[in-house]
Amino acid sequence: MATFDHNFEQMNKFVIPSISRIPPQSILIFFTTLMFAHHFFAYAGHFGFDDMHYARISERLLSGKIDFNDHFSYRLSVILLTSFSYFCFGISDFASSIPAILISILILLIVYRALLPFGKSALTFGLAMTTLSSSFLYFTDKLMPDIYVALSIMAAIFVIYQLRFSNRKKSHIFLAALFAFALLFGFMSKETIVLSAPLFGFFFILDLIRRQFLSFWVWAFFFGALLLGGYFAAIGMITGNPLHRFTAIEGNSYLNACSYDQQPTIVLIRRIAIDFFSMIIHYGMAVSFVFLIGHAVITRAKGLFSIENRMSFFISSTWILTLTANFMSISLTSYVPMCIDPRHYLYLIPVSAIAAGMVMKKGIFAKKKNAFVFALLALLCGIAYFLQTRGWNFIYFPLALLLSFGWWFNSSVQKKRFFLLIFIFILGASHYKDVRYAHDIKFRKQGIWLKDEVLSINKGIVVTDRAQAHFAEYYGGFNTDDSLKFIRFEFFSDDNIDMETDVYVLINPHTQYLSKLHPMDVPFYVRFMSDENKLIAYDERLGMKLYRMRDFSGPDERGKSLFHSTNSLTVANDFWNNPPGQNIESIDGYDCLKTGMYSSSFNFPLDSILPLGSDALYITTEMQCYFSVDVDAKLVILVEDSTGIYLWNDLPVNQNIESIGHWWPTHMNTIISGETIRPNSTLKVFLYNFSRGDVYFKDFSVEIFHLPN
Repeated sequence: MATFDHNFEQMNKFVIPSISRIPPQSILIFFTTLMFAHHFFAYAGHFGFDDMHYARISERLLSGKIDFNDHFSYRLSVILLTSFSYFCFGISDFASSIPAILISILILLIVYRALLPFGKSALTFGLAMTTLSSSFLYFTDKLMPDIYVALSIMAAIFVIYQLRFSNRKKSHIFLAALFAFALLFGFMSKETIVLSAPLFGFFFILDLIRRQFLSFWVWAFFFGALLLGGYFAAIGMITGNPLHRFTAIEGNSYLNACSYDQQPTIVLIRRIAIDFFSMIIHYGMAVSFVFLIGHAVITRAKGLFSIENRMSFFISSTWILTLTANFMSISLTSYVPMCIDPRHYLYLIPVSAIAAGMVMKKGIFAKKKNAFVFALLALLCGIAYFLQTRGWNFIYFPLALLLSFGWWFNSSVQKKRFFLLIFIFILGASHYKDVRYAHDIKFRKQGIWLKDEVLSINKGIVVTDRAQAHFAEYYGGFNTDDSLKFIRFEFFSDDNIDMETDVYVLINPHTQYLSKLHPMDVPFYVRFMSDENKLIAYDERLGMKLYRMRDFSGPDERGKSLFHSTNSLTVANDFWNNPPGQNIESIDGYDCLKTGMYSSSFNFPLDSILPLGSDALYITTEMQCYFSVDVDAKLVILVEDSTGIYLWNDLPVNQNIESIGHWWPTHMNTIISGETIRPNSTLKVFLYNFSRGDVYFKDFSVEIFHLPN
């Protein structure tokens, strides 16, 4: 080991010392450059829903049109900056990304300012954990309000930090004005800013008890009331109701997976006891918390909620924000915690990174601290592996391995700096899958192909999935000219289309994925494209296809319905195998049956329709499902003979269930070649519930079509 240490010292004689001479501004520039590199070389594009809606509102604002019945229209921080970017650069991916990129740079600047007094090691550590956090880096160029909220909370925290610990005393009036404006900026970005209220309430109550900084708080309340009053007064002048924003929020609400007040209590318990922490682990956000937990245990949580010094200030801020993020309700009328989605919690990343950077400076390499942090990382690695999360082998395992050599890194300053280089490399390498994904989907090339092949069409109707329709309208500059219309699959009907109108179908595997559109969900005429429809544009690398349509026939038009049956629950039917002794139950006023591991099955002898030769059978099934808890279940279509099952198709039912404790439709279809069907075979259709939760079903039907070759 001594020889290895000597060789290491010689190898880094000129490399490592040069790092110590790097000015701190260069560290900030380095991580900012990484952020830009991610945008230019690993851009994964838009989501196709909320972001495209913000883009549309921003474009309309340039025309003086805005719908104040839409609650997104009140997120003016996002809308105004995006509108200004469109005014300067036109509607494009780059113009949509500029505001978020600038906001992200400001967040990095706050992290830089907070950690600068702690030295370049802590600064590098904190900036690395902020910039290279998978969720933060991914959203640095997205047209979404959450990065704006993160800046708002960070700016407000930094104002309080400056108030307490800055060596250059600033005017309380000036700081109070900045504090009030930062919070208004967040409120004008998204309502989730409310999750930070307990933290600032904690600061205020503590100062009130200690009778310190009272003039700051007086001015903060004054400026807050002035700005907020002006904001609501402006809304009142425009809409006639100062509280119309809240009316719009209520009017735009809908039942979804985050409607915890309208689902069984077990869903809420799982949300606050398991799901939040699973999300933190899954998206690699737990790295900072490992160092903070290690520090809390070693110090026996001394001063955990104290703000006596710089480090305890950010540690306390991190834990309070984490508690409120998990437990606080975003509704005044019922207990509804925030949805489980990492974008809602981006603000936790920089504040926890600052706290972890300060803890690191205090010596994570001390024997006890290093051993405990290593143990935590090893535990996290095991949990992440058990949960099959993306980070166990790219983040937690390499970091645990790195910390296992903490005693060696502690032996010299050069080795500690070498530790930082490896740490940055591990966090950076964890984005390998994201970079591969961006390169695989080639989002920018999709936009170019869309403009060249689709938007060049002068007139007609383009039928496509929801996300692709939004992208097409966006790349077309939200042109109000109805000469080229984009209609979603589920809304299109050819009944009222005249013969002179050209109709096209646009297929894009990537946007179908974004739209959560399973291949079985696309219309029959798209899934089984007729030879009468002409392929006029195709890109093999992107998988994008454009057809000029002539044939919209479904299975009943292209073939013939052979059999249709519905499980009536009460009337005996030769083709339905209802388990004996199963009682009909009532859920929400509907008669239904409860499944065990298997539901009632549909059993049909295929010999009755043989021989088919080269023709095929098209099987469709649908039902209404009610989950009492979140369970794993599949809708199954199989074919078997005396030797066993030889054809099996299934579809997870969960993907169609928006919320637990409500009825939701689910459906499935498959095609079976007649040449693959053996004699004496039976077609079976059933629901397979391979978990312990109860699943209820009703309106279970099956239809069989004959499709000629």
